[in-house]
Amino acid sequence: MPARRVIVSAARAPILESGLRDRERFARGRRITLGTMVALIPQFERGQFTAETPVPTWWPIRKRLEIAAEWARSPVLDVGAGTGWLALHLRHWGHDVTASDYSERARENFQANAAIAGYELAVGSENVSALSYAEEQFASLFCVSVLSYVEDLQGALGELWRVLRPGGIAVIGCLNAYGSFAFLFDRDPRTLWRENRHRGDIRQDVEHFHGPRWWQREFAKRFTVVEAIPLEILSPAIARFAGYGVNPRWTRADVRLAAHMPKEIASEVIFILRK
Repeated sequence: MPARRVIVSAARAPILESGLRDRERFARGRRITLGTMVALIPQFERGQFTAETPVPTWWPIRKRLEIAAEWARSPVLDVGAGTGWLALHLRHWGHDVTASDYSERARENFQANAAIAGYELAVGSENVSALSYAEEQFASLFCVSVLSYVEDLQGALGELWRVLRPGGIAVIGCLNAYGSFAFLFDRDPRTLWRENRHRGDIRQDVEHFHGPRWWQREFAKRFTVVEAIPLEILSPAIARFAGYGVNPRWTRADVRLAAHMPKEIASEVIFILRK
């Protein structure tokens, strides 16, 4: 199916401090033509969500939304929902959505964005390693960029398995310990081959922060791995050095490049799993 052509309005919602420059750049009224396969929340597309929400022209976000639209089944759980950009789109597409996040700040952003979008969608306070939901409650679940920061990883994987129905779909995004995001924002290169934690930081624990092959083997112990999708390669570097207001063609090209490259060099890999 060919991608639908959409005119994307200028956005004003950067993520990092460099976003102040991005905001000014978007405010000039630049309009950019992009292809997408999903219907976006109008307020999100216009850049009206909170400043901590990813900008709508950031192509890795668009790719995550396309994956979500393809694999979501109701009722659906979004664990680590953050500012709500994914859960609110699932609701926008008509799904029965349950959302949670461990961070109070993230939940505040979520509620603000829900109000902006005009949806009544609560976000609970949950620890992914000890979820309060019933067994086999959800037909699908999303857990994006979360597991690398969870202390009890095996407990978290067990909980995701427990709350998912037989035949259900889990969409899990995992950072690559050797990808660009990890090196730019998380990893201390000195910890690459150390057995013990450095500075007590879970992100530096080589027994916890892994490459795509390790994640795939670990998931295969519980789930059937349907697909492993390399999401991006250089987009984190683009964000770090040029900001989130760059021409989206750069990150679109990166997402397309990642789709044709080995997952081992991707910054993040999205795993599609079936229980």
